[in-house]
Amino acid sequence: DIARDVLPIKPEILANAIFRRTLTDIITLAFTLFPDRSILTFHAHQFEILSVDGHAASPTPEGAHQDGGLIFGRQFVGGSFRGGENQIYKAAFGSDDTPHKGSLVHQQQLDIPGQILYVNDRNVFHGAAPITPRPGQTQARRRIFVGGVHEPTKEDLAALDQ
Repeated sequence: DIARDVLPIKPEILANAIFRRTLTDIITLAFTLFPDRSILTFHAHQFEILSVDGHAASPTPEGAHQDGGLIFGRQFVGGSFRGGENQIYKAAFGSDDTPHKGSLVHQQQLDIPGQILYVNDRNVFHGAAPITPRPGQTQARRRIFVGGVHEPTKEDLAALDQ
């Protein structure tokens, strides 16, 4: 069996100075890259990828994709695993201007707690290689925090007016 869980962000993580700095950095980066935006929204979640019984587990079962945002950061929280390299692909455009996954332009292992990778979601597709247990282990676990900056939805803007 392979499980993929989205974990609630624990209060002690939200209170952590490094975590709060990461949030500030990604929001600052977004406003720097997109200075014409006066309002942006931020979404955050923590993923836990768990591989059991020696099977591989995919952090991105949907394959390389875009999240529909402007920019996001993927920060390593912890775990014990082999594989799981983050893969970044150039966005390629067909004759109808629909983006699709192009060539691999960057691959990076996040395996040090606090290590982060920022991605401009408009220009690339991203994914991650499957994880497997380390030799002698039957489980692999990978915890990643993902924070993304998006343009506000109509609902976001309506909530600001209230």
